Amino acid sequence: MILNIALLLLVFGAQKKKINPYVAALLLGVIKAVIYAVFAGSILLAVAMGVIYAGLTSAFVYFLTRLDKREDSERPEVPTYRSPGSQTMKFKWEYIPLVILLLLIIGGDMILA
Repeated sequence: MILNIALLLLVFGAQKKKINPYVAALLLGVIKAVIYAVFAGSILLAVAMGVIYAGLTSAFVYFLTRLDKREDSERPEVPTYRSPGSQTMKFKWEYIPLVILLLLIIGGDMILA
């Protein structure tokens, strides 16, 4: 589980290093595939788990980028400056798949065990 958290931090750190986060998600899948190949001994299982983890992490990156984009209705034409307490946070549906994906990425190995 700690390794999964460290690999997920690698995906977050990719954006600061100006690396495409989808490449970091693919790298996470490759690392997980190598780990499964070493410990499980099955190439087929390793490839399948690498693809699954790369897909889960890519979906996680996709929903994170959707959260970062502001709706056109949220962008005022003339910027207004308000105190931080006056701004309310709206619920966005992207939070639900993000939580599910995060649980699957971090705790996915425990589900298999």
